Amino acid sequence: MGNGSRHYRAHQRFSVDVEAAVRARGREATSLGRVIDLGVGGAACELDVPLRLGEHVELELTQEPALVIAAEVAWLTWAEGSTVRLGLRFHAEEEDTLLSLLDWLGVSADASE
Repeated sequence: MGNGSRHYRAHQRFSVDVEAAVRARGREATSLGRVIDLGVGGAACELDVPLRLGEHVELELTQEPALVIAAEVAWLTWAEGSTVRLGLRFHAEEEDTLLSLLDWLGVSADASE
């Protein structure tokens, strides 16, 4: 757990405030909280329970329409109080789901800056 390292992103992120559940795959562990930024490549979450670095998880965005995305834990650190801040990297093979995510965010897949 470190908070002095820098993380470089290949995809644009959008600030959001969305309720979410992150479930570990292969064991009984679920962390609840919210997503604070989100993009095609991954998300940053503030959650109530830490998960394992490198662990394969499913991120469920619980706002309507609900969306579930396969990911892995890329980084984690403690936030204010007992909250855990967690970075997720989405799996590239989830292309259809990621395109749905763009629609969910209201962003066109071919939009450029």
